[in-house]
Amino acid sequence: TASTSSKPAKNTDALDISSSKNIIFRNSEMTIGDDCTAINGGVTNVTLSKIICNGGHGFSVGSLGKGGADDTVKTVRVLDSTCNNCQNGVRVKTWPGGKGSVSDVIYKNVHLNNVENPVIVTTHYCDKNQMSYCTKNADTSLAISGVTFDTITGSVTGKKPIISIDCSTKTPCTGFTLKGVDIKKASATPKNVCTNLTGSNKISYCSV
Repeated sequence: TASTSSKPAKNTDALDISSSKNIIFRNSEMTIGDDCTAINGGVTNVTLSKIICNGGHGFSVGSLGKGGADDTVKTVRVLDSTCNNCQNGVRVKTWPGGKGSVSDVIYKNVHLNNVENPVIVTTHYCDKNQMSYCTKNADTSLAISGVTFDTITGSVTGKKPIISIDCSTKTPCTGFTLKGVDIKKASATPKNVCTNLTGSNKISYCSV
């Protein structure tokens, strides 16, 4: 049966990568209803470049660590790409209680046009029907380190912070670099959030 709805289909990821290494994906345009890209556990050395996403949930690493799973992602590059009218822009998402690590992730030269959550890192990703588990395990998650956001431009819808980095108390995020983040604020855009990010006092974006 074909859908006649004018709304985008839900849970329609465009590019999911799991348990793989040495992947290059480039020069593509996608219109989707969920993650444009989702880099999942067991992935090493992936480069995504010159991708245009229309709608959906943006360029994601994760989700990782669901149900206490041990997941590892290392060396991811998202370069020279665009997300139009996306809910999220560039994102790393892990579950509370998860094990493993995310390291060496670079988002560079990414334009985000009219997005709700431009730059988001969270160790508190959770499904609505798993909230009791997530609350119980909120103080730990995967170790997230060596993440760079370089030359991230565009505009925000205004309801969420331009930068939201929300990590766990027992597994804080470390080694983050933010530079050239130039997202046009809306009148209702709240302040940026940097929670449990080691060295946040030296990151200028965390104080605005």
